[in-house]
Amino acid sequence: MIQRKTAIGIVPRGPVRVISTNPDRPNTYVVQDLTTDHRLTVHASELYQFEGSYTDAELKHWAARNEGEYVVRKVADHRRQAGNLQFLLLWEGYDDDEGTWTDYSREIDGLAALDAYINEHPRLKLPSLRNGRHAGKSP
Repeated sequence: MIQRKTAIGIVPRGPVRVISTNPDRPNTYVVQDLTTDHRLTVHASELYQFEGSYTDAELKHWAARNEGEYVVRKVADHRRQAGNLQFLLLWEGYDDDEGTWTDYSREIDGLAALDAYINEHPRLKLPSLRNGRHAGKSP
């Protein structure tokens, strides 16, 4: 986990896995955020260690529940409901039967899981989103 001081107090981020030391800056590490998969460079003073031994999947599940955030593991299906394109989202740390149907929107447009699903379904046409990545494509 990383603890960053902000104007509103200390904000935790993570969990993270240490990837390597940063040879250009003493006492800094390159870490990978297990929730977002982003790599960050952080000072050793910002890191704190979990007690115990956990798999990456267990840590992702803990982080999602702790922060009220949920990580999309996979887009499993799509449908049209009341004229809206919806995707069945499967969540990290949850069983497949706990997936949820979600309207296509700017919020899910940038998901790597959606990109993978679209690549598997090349005939699927996404609706146009204002200022969205897929703006201009026909439904």
